[in-house]
Amino acid sequence: MAVIEVDLISGYIPEKQDLKQMLNDVHIKRYEVDGRKINFYIDELVVEDLCVNFRVIREVDVEDVKPGTIIVYDYYQPELSISKWLACFADV
Repeated sequence: MAVIEVDLISGYIPEKQDLKQMLNDVHIKRYEVDGRKINFYIDELVVEDLCVNFRVIREVDVEDVKPGTIIVYDYYQPELSISKWLACFADV
C-alpha cells in the first residue's frame, strides 16, 4: 500500500466534494483529511500515471503564504519516499 500525503499551501483547505468523487478512481481506496493535510491511500503504485486532482478553497487570507508539500511513500516502509513542493503562482 502507498500513501500520497498532500500538505496544502497555507490558508487553503480541500474541496470536500472533489475528494469524495475521487473514491470513484479504482486506485484510490480511501482518504483522510486533517486540517490542510490530506492522505490518499492506494493499494499499489503502478507504472501508469495517477492524477490526484481536487480544488482548494481559500479559508483564510495569509500574508506570507508558505508552500505545501506532496510526499509519496510506502505505507509499510515510510523511508521509501519522494517529496515535491507545492507553490501558489497566481491569486485566482
